[in-house]
Amino acid sequence: MTQRLGGWRVRFETPGGAVSFWNRYGSSVGGRIGQQVTVRYNPCDTTDAVIASGTHSSVSHVMLFLLIGAVFTAAGAAVTWFTHQ
Repeated sequence: MTQRLGGWRVRFETPGGAVSFWNRYGSSVGGRIGQQVTVRYNPCDTTDAVIASGTHSSVSHVMLFLLIGAVFTAAGAAVTWFTHQ
């Protein structure tokens, strides 16, 4: 892998040969140059590829936003409760 602003250049091998692409999901990988990663790709179009999610998956982002939303909801409920007492 090599890094550029806005993403990572990834190179991987398929039975048909080497493929190289810019990972469109930016720096969410958190990897190092030269690090091996798991790549998911479309066998019919090997240029349609992404780095497989790890600990920085979209599920963890959803959970983070749900937690932040719950905190703001609880804060709003507490303010409403105490102002109407």
